[in-house]
Amino acid sequence: MKKNNPLDFSIPRRQSYSAILFFIYRLFKTIVRQVWPILLAFVFGKESFKSTLIYVVIGVSVLILIFSIISFFKYYFYIKDDELIVEKGVFQKSKMNIPFERIQTINFEQSLFHQFFNVVKLEIDTAGSKGSEFSFAALDQEVAASLRDLILTEKSKTQLDPEGRNSEMSIESDQPAEVTVMKLSLNELIKVGLGQNHFRSFFLIVIFFSWSFDQLREIGFSPDQMMDELNRDAVEYGKIAFIVLALLAVMISLIISLSRTILRYYDFRLIRSKDGFKVISGLLNRRQVSAKDHKIQIVSWADNPLKRMMNMFDVYLKQASSVQVQNKKSIVIPGCNAENLSQLKNYYFKSYEWENLTEFGISKKFIARRMLYLGLIPFVFLFSGSYFLLGPGFAIATIIWLPLIYFANLVAFKKWKISLNEHILYVRHGLFGNYYKSLRIYKIQNISISQSIYQRRNDLADVIIYTASGRLSLPYLPLNTANQLVDYIAFRIETDIRHWM
Repeated sequence: MKKNNPLDFSIPRRQSYSAILFFIYRLFKTIVRQVWPILLAFVFGKESFKSTLIYVVIGVSVLILIFSIISFFKYYFYIKDDELIVEKGVFQKSKMNIPFERIQTINFEQSLFHQFFNVVKLEIDTAGSKGSEFSFAALDQEVAASLRDLILTEKSKTQLDPEGRNSEMSIESDQPAEVTVMKLSLNELIKVGLGQNHFRSFFLIVIFFSWSFDQLREIGFSPDQMMDELNRDAVEYGKIAFIVLALLAVMISLIISLSRTILRYYDFRLIRSKDGFKVISGLLNRRQVSAKDHKIQIVSWADNPLKRMMNMFDVYLKQASSVQVQNKKSIVIPGCNAENLSQLKNYYFKSYEWENLTEFGISKKFIARRMLYLGLIPFVFLFSGSYFLLGPGFAIATIIWLPLIYFANLVAFKKWKISLNEHILYVRHGLFGNYYKSLRIYKIQNISISQSIYQRRNDLADVIIYTASGRLSLPYLPLNTANQLVDYIAFRIETDIRHWM
């Protein structure tokens, strides 16, 4: 076989030699998942079995090594007639042909091992797939970048709108090929970490200690005795012990949130290309993910009280994908300030698309219904439980639940705002935080009306909007408004000649 030119993909070529290690790891992991009960039986079995296990492991490891090396040398890829072709297989050969027109995005990922060998994992996502169509375990960075650029360049030549022009969502050709929209410094990352949901970190702590206690019990140590001693100390020192434990839990939760944020978003960069966005981030696991304009279905952003104090939003670019992988296909852009958010929206949306928006809200009966489910029914249980377990004084105190829930539902009702024109649908809602969602109407795939028994009796309805990245529900609309909304959106979809992706 001829020596491959790194930029000539018409000649069949292999991955980087470091891919052999990834083949070994993947095959070993697969085998362990299948036979781990047998391994446990050997580990906790008789001594004679353990010595046999050593020889079995050695034999299997040698076979895995040989099979992985052969697999590497039997794995080729090349480009022919605007198709990416992959040939592989040891005992059973297979050939995969992927036309450029089906390829949606090409993403890079680098674990610590990839960074050590100066290679990248290249993932190719295609239209209609449930995940990445396939991935190359390890390609040289130059080869991966050349392959991606070649595929996307050839693909862009055929992506024209019905009038024969480049897509309206592309930036004009006289603009730079790539523009850095925003970066996150270490100080900004710390702010992002402080604004995260720390309840999730707290539950991770609880799960970890629960698992640890189970493991300690299995090896004969009794953590219950240790907990009894802690309880006696807590009773002895009273409020001081409670405050110390509470502060310790808060500090650990903060540390976990900050660590997760820094590991995931280290050296975060949001880049605008001519036809989409690209996000590069990560410390231990470096990822480069693309979101093309034509594949983005919903642009949403959100805040919470902490984020509002720091003038930050989390932005989500939700891409077309199957239900199983839609969360993975959504690009998260943390720590956007108002200027970054405005710039991002200006890149994706046209200025005229936000003009002449008609705004309306939802029915006030939204409050009454939620007061029943979230207010009155829970109150009955709270009052009854407090009365019989704690006494009448505590039971009377639970009455505060009703005005609190009413106030919360009133805030939620006032925040529900729906706006649209002939181009976009824009929704705002929330309670403590604010959630904003915007999408082009022609990207809507289906729209329907749903009614509960209560809604039918009160001429109300929920409007359910389906896109390729998930669904959006507009609750408790007057039935007449819901019908008009469905008819209008259906008309706009049918008369728009653009494709949703």
